[in-house]
Amino acid sequence: MYRLTALFSIAAFSYAAVDRQTLEHLCTEELTRTAIPGIAVAVIEGGGVAFAKGFGVASIEAVAPVTADHLFRIGSTTKAFVATAVLRLAEQRKLNLDDPVGKYIHGLPPGIARATIEQALTHRAGLIEWGESFGPHDDEALARTIAAWTPETQFTNAGEIVSYTNLSYLLAGRVIEVVAAKPFADAMEELVFKPLGMERTTFRPTLAMTYPLAQGHVAREGNTVIVGRPAADHAGYWPGGSIFTSANEFVRFAVALLNKGVVRGKQSISADVIAKLTTRREPYPSATGTEYYGYGLATSLSSQTPILAHGGFRNGYTSEMLLAPERGIGVIVLGNRSGGDVGTLARRLFESALGESMKEAEVKPQPAALPLRAYQGVFTNRDQVLEVQAADSGMLVIKTPEGPRTVTHLAHGCFVSEKEVSFCFAGGGAKPKYLHTGLVAFRRKE
Repeated sequence: MYRLTALFSIAAFSYAAVDRQTLEHLCTEELTRTAIPGIAVAVIEGGGVAFAKGFGVASIEAVAPVTADHLFRIGSTTKAFVATAVLRLAEQRKLNLDDPVGKYIHGLPPGIARATIEQALTHRAGLIEWGESFGPHDDEALARTIAAWTPETQFTNAGEIVSYTNLSYLLAGRVIEVVAAKPFADAMEELVFKPLGMERTTFRPTLAMTYPLAQGHVAREGNTVIVGRPAADHAGYWPGGSIFTSANEFVRFAVALLNKGVVRGKQSISADVIAKLTTRREPYPSATGTEYYGYGLATSLSSQTPILAHGGFRNGYTSEMLLAPERGIGVIVLGNRSGGDVGTLARRLFESALGESMKEAEVKPQPAALPLRAYQGVFTNRDQVLEVQAADSGMLVIKTPEGPRTVTHLAHGCFVSEKEVSFCFAGGGAKPKYLHTGLVAFRRKE
């Protein structure tokens, strides 16, 4: 994508530097532009909450106003919470990040079993990108889902390349419940939610529906927005992106990340866990060479201020979190529509709080390091296929499921299309073995 010690307290709501009127205007403007029924927003400044509010409606049918206490499903932003639970178990010496996942999860295909817990957290387990939105709801679903994996669930050797996938976090989630000796959802409550005071945050839909809940919405033909029915749920994929939380509760986690684990004057999560969680680790191929993934958080060094971030979407919902640890500033935006653009609002709010633009340094096109024919080939990830051809025009053309893209080389083996979709080649020396797009790696077909 994607250390101040001020306390999370009522005093933090003084709005000393954050202009509330400006923030509300930005939220209202973006709500109208995106046609998202409802959003909830929290802004952190100086390590404390400066603004938290809901806009729009929780359901287009009931027309109840959204508040900062309404629960939303946050999608892949869940991964940072899962990584926190793993790090807490490591801190308790109940596991080691260098342990192979096969030590805890029996019956895995050998290649997957050899992947380490750390490789799962950093998306280096070599797993295909896949997810299912509808399925069973019981606590055994995660174990059954993983037990059904075959050698084809791994498209390359563990440790060879970074490739974003929900399945890596299913592995991490299964390790959590095995080590904690309790269902994944209960282990997450014990290890993360309760210490942070997130009393209503949960993976369980039947618990979430007992609190004020923003209904998920989808767009049908003609872009008409309707409530998504039935509500999507698959307990086997909960660790990949299925937390229900509110702006007021999510912000506790963000404050912990900015305050070395201190929330409301209490050391809720150890400073050591927070330090490990917020450290940049694996570089993603990018034209700037400044993008990294850590444990459930992406790091960008391409703007003036280093940024931690993660976004997510789940059927009916979308979310974005942006943090500037050096400044004690953060933004959380939750939305209740599939495909709703909350990222633009998050960036606008973030820039307002930072007082600076997040615009990346411009990378001017330059000649590719390899002859264009070296990039030609078919690249796959499960049943997804990208075909690269060198055109007579002296340009590369990448055939995608959405249609062909003519791309121009920028830097570091990264090309960009006219619609600013990036494609980065990596590995293999004179004949790149992998092609990245959208953080997912595709492997050259032999």
